Amino acid sequence: MNGIQIVTKALSPATLCIGFASVCAGCAASSIHGYFDFFPSLLCLIFIMLVQCTDNISHRYYDEKYGYGENVRDGMMNEDDEGRPTIIILFEAMKVSLSLTITVGLAILVVAGWWTLIPVVVMILLHRLNNFGKHPWNHSILYPIISFLLFGPTCIISTCMVNLSSEHISILDWEFVEPSVILSVVFGLMAMNSHIIYRASHSLNGFNKYISITGKYGVKATSIVLGVSTVIYSVLLGLTPYLIEMSMSIAYIILPILSMLFSFYIIYLLNQKKRLNNTWTLSIFNLLFVAITIFIVFWFAGYPNFAEFNDYEIVNFL
Repeated sequence: MNGIQIVTKALSPATLCIGFASVCAGCAASSIHGYFDFFPSLLCLIFIMLVQCTDNISHRYYDEKYGYGENVRDGMMNEDDEGRPTIIILFEAMKVSLSLTITVGLAILVVAGWWTLIPVVVMILLHRLNNFGKHPWNHSILYPIISFLLFGPTCIISTCMVNLSSEHISILDWEFVEPSVILSVVFGLMAMNSHIIYRASHSLNGFNKYISITGKYGVKATSIVLGVSTVIYSVLLGLTPYLIEMSMSIAYIILPILSMLFSFYIIYLLNQKKRLNNTWTLSIFNLLFVAITIFIVFWFAGYPNFAEFNDYEIVNFL
């Protein structure tokens, strides 16, 4: 591999879809009440993707430094084709990615205010848990928890609040923040499932057996965790319009049912050890499908308060 191929592999481009889905869900949560600003949302999207890039490169850097074995598995040897050490290439790429992340983060700080430092601190803590210490979570069965916290509450609630701040709406008003809290659990569990499936597919193919639920406890235990998580997020997704008192067609229930059936199909593939290399891709597709659909539906079917206000005004006028 040359230097560019090493960096590209380290970036893990497919994982960026999870960040996109989370930002999309955060925008859906704010659009329910009619608050969606394209520029701040774009900044959030770029930021979370840069955070992912930095974390992915860091993961590969520490793999090279401590010899966890993933770089060797993926053909990223000690040096590139021109003899440059892989660890130096990854370190330089990490510095560039971190610099870009900080730049976009400062732009969000200017747009949304000082409170954006809070999710940044949370992301830094998650990054340290994920990569540092004698037992980093990235190399343990606890890794999916990082995915839940990052792509669920941290990303989705923050994206919603950035949109609210750009529209000068109080981020402390529960009515406006509640949808993002509910969706953060839904998409946090979906992101967690995706990474469990990723580790499970690698474990069943003979890699990293001891850093996954599948490697330590078997396919049945993995299926139980995935099944319970799937039922929870599907039920919560189906109840979302009712929990936030938003009128919604009964046809909406088709979305969580389809997503749940698709998830159980992926669990079936894991149990049958079929199409293992595609299971993670299928889980990412499921995540994107739900996120984009939610945004479209909530964009057109939202504005419950706005509708009530109009009805009130019309009645008084008549």
